[in-house]
Amino acid sequence: MSLPRALRISPVARSGLGPMAPATGSGAEMHRRLATVVSGGIVTSTFLTLVLLPVLYEWLERNRKKSGNETDSADSKTNDGKIEA
Repeated sequence: MSLPRALRISPVARSGLGPMAPATGSGAEMHRRLATVVSGGIVTSTFLTLVLLPVLYEWLERNRKKSGNETDSADSKTNDGKIEA
């Protein structure tokens, strides 16, 4: 999920669940619990997607580069970029 999409969808979904959380009418017990759980899941997944995963990816990339296991380019698989016939 891209950053602009996540930043647009998350607040809209949370604001739709907002009126359900403090509800006091009939059936409010079920709706309150559901709204709380879904809102918490949206906040948690947004945090994981936008903060934790990029940090984890960067950390793994740095560790991979330090260990010398760089096999990103196709040139490293051939002889200095020359194609053998």
